[in-house]
Amino acid sequence: MMDKRFDTAAINFERWRSIATDAIIPLHYECDRESNFSGILSAHPVGKLQVAHLKASPHSVQRSPRLIHHARHDQLVFNWLLNGQCHVEQDDNRNRVNQGAMWLCDASRQYQLEFPQTFDLVSIVLPKEGIKPYFSDLSQLVSLDLSQRSEMASFVSAHLQLLTQTSQFSSPLVVEKVTRHTIDLLVSLFAETLSEQKHHLTHSKASIVVRVKQYIDHHAMDAELTGQEVADQIGVSTRYINQLLSEEGLSLSRLIWHDRVLKSAELLQDNQNTHRSISDIAYTTGFNDVAHFSRTFKKHFAVTPSQYRRQINNPL
Repeated sequence: MMDKRFDTAAINFERWRSIATDAIIPLHYECDRESNFSGILSAHPVGKLQVAHLKASPHSVQRSPRLIHHARHDQLVFNWLLNGQCHVEQDDNRNRVNQGAMWLCDASRQYQLEFPQTFDLVSIVLPKEGIKPYFSDLSQLVSLDLSQRSEMASFVSAHLQLLTQTSQFSSPLVVEKVTRHTIDLLVSLFAETLSEQKHHLTHSKASIVVRVKQYIDHHAMDAELTGQEVADQIGVSTRYINQLLSEEGLSLSRLIWHDRVLKSAELLQDNQNTHRSISDIAYTTGFNDVAHFSRTFKKHFAVTPSQYRRQINNPL
């Protein structure tokens, strides 16, 4: 993703239309009182995500067919309204949402947002590819207030609050983990909403995948961890989990090794571990064979563990 960073003082409507389009996605902007308009915007990328925080006077935006035709449409826009009110419309779904509301818009289809009063909004642009493997039909989610009766909403809001305040990260590894965690939280929120409608939260596909990833993340450094153990803890078969993960090009075993490699990279980055040998870090993060560790690490980072450590400690 292009590094699109913005941090404005109060700007007029003409500047707002230009900057907001670059910071989020192309939209058509309308304002009844352009001369009285004032807006403040900050935005920055986090991996494949674009995070924007907007405070502005009343106006409306529309994703029109012309804009869809000339711009990327493989994106979703997740919105969290910190203050104000919004009239949301997409796919014949119309909803009026208030402070605290969370909703999803699909950039591949027309939608309209109308803010009748001054508002404060966080918008996250994310690729469909990160969400679609979990859901066969995203149209069920658009324009709904996902925060209503949601246990996940408080976790999502706390995370997004930090995400809007953090524009720089220490390494690509941290960015990858933050991106993944953000998508996992949103998937859990979406799954909760759909499962509320279908009355089977425990067995929703998205919920299972998120729980699998969370369990592996917490136990990957255990050298005895197996796919069967993960399946037993989640309460479904390894075959079923692998079917779900295959939609992301993963399997249980690959996910376990992937997490171990990420955790080993974290240890290699930490200056407090410079005295520790490569083999020590390999065994600590669940690898039983140093040669296998080196091959797996190089496949993921394109350098050996020793080279990675030298690059981190001597970036120039």
